[in-house]
Order: sequence, then structure tokens, then C-alpha cells
Amino acid sequence: MQRNLTKMLNILLPSHCLLCERTIFADQSDPQDHLCSQCRLALPLNIHACHHCALPLPPRSLDSSKSVHSTCGACITQPLADRTFAPLLHQGAGAYLLHRLKFNRGEAEGRTLAQIMLTQIRPQIAEARPDLLLPVPLNYWSLVRRGFNQSSLLAAAISKALRIPVADKLIARRRGPAQRTLSRVQRQQLVKHSFVWRGQPKEDLRNTYIAIVDDVLATGATAQQIVRIVRQQGAGRVDVWCATRAEAVGG
Repeated sequence: MQRNLTKMLNILLPSHCLLCERTIFADQSDPQDHLCSQCRLALPLNIHACHHCALPLPPRSLDSSKSVHSTCGACITQPLADRTFAPLLHQGAGAYLLHRLKFNRGEAEGRTLAQIMLTQIRPQIAEARPDLLLPVPLNYWSLVRRGFNQSSLLAAAISKALRIPVADKLIARRRGPAQRTLSRVQRQQLVKHSFVWRGQPKEDLRNTYIAIVDDVLATGATAQQIVRIVRQQGAGRVDVWCATRAEAVGG
């Protein structure tokens, strides 16, 4: 009955595609992703990516006849995480949806990005799911000014879908300039002392499987520092789950 009622409401009150603003009905779109079928097909998918950092790789680096995972040059010697998921490239529609989420508190865009993330993540964690989701924190004043943490919004939607608890109080972020204003080298220097552990030493995360949730993965400096912190606290497997992946950041 509830399903029939939902369908009726979708027909009587159709929604609009977040990208092209075309009217979409219940039978034309997943109600959770707010995209028409054409725009969904046009998303900049991050198909050929490093297993450990989701950096886009050239197709020739992939050999479908082999079962080994593709790895970028940097991750051969120093992998960012055990596994990184970033289903969209940070360009075009992917960057637009993220910008709407981040700077306009686009909750519909957040649900759409979370749904896209889940589409990639679900099949890969069928045998073992994380014990905790850890959204990348904002510093206190940034959170006050913005009024929300976009990584927490993504984590909350994923948590609801996968029934994995969110641990958003274990790591705090010190005040600092916005990373989007900094070069690659400046970002890497900034984050070295930007995060502090707030949980009990080596009690909260011992032998746990942690998924760090963020909006965009660019230089990897933030993710690298948080991975380091949770491993110091005894975490076992550590993943990084992001909505988009920037191909390269100069500077």
C-alpha cells in the first residue's frame, strides 16, 4: 500500500532532474538519485582507477584477463588506504553536484551523491562491512559558518542505507585556511598537524574496519593523515569513501 501511495504521489507531484531540470516521474528515475535517465548516463564515472587511492588510470594500465587490482605508481610503495572508492570524476556534473552540496547545502544533491557512492560500494563490501563510518571533520568555526558538514551528510545517508554507525566525535580538526585556496604542497604541509584524536587511546578502534567518508579526494593529504591516525589507534582495514576524485592538483 505504501509503495502504491508513493508512486501516486510521484505521478501527481513529479520532481525535476538536478542537472537538466527536466520533469521526471516515478517510472523514469530512482526517487533517491533525483536524476533523469539521460543525465545519469552522462555522469563522469571514474571507471579506470587505482584500487588504493581511486586515481584515474589510463585504460592501457588495466588488463581484464588478470584478477590483480590496478595500482598507481605512488600506491605501489605507499598505498593511501586498503581500498578507496570515488565513483565520479571531479568535473562536469560530478563537480556541479558536489558544489551544490557543499556551498548551497544541497540535501537532494547529497542524497544523489550518496546513492551513486552506494552503487559502487555495495557489491564490494558484500562479504565484510565496515564497523564504523568516520566522516572527515570540519574545524569548529568552519562548521559554525557553514552550519553543516557535507561529509557528515554523506556519511549519514550511507549509514542509513547500510546500517553502519557513524563515529563523528573521534577526530577533531584544528582551525586553518580553506584547502581549496592552497597549492598541493601547502595542503600537504597544512594537514600534518590539522587533526587530533579525541577517543580513548587504542580502545575505540582496535582491530576494527573503518571507512573514512569525504566529499572529494584531491591531493589525498587529508585522507592520508586520518588513515595514519586511525591506524595508530589500532584500526585494521581502513577504506576511504569519497563522492568525487580530482585527477591532479598542481602547485
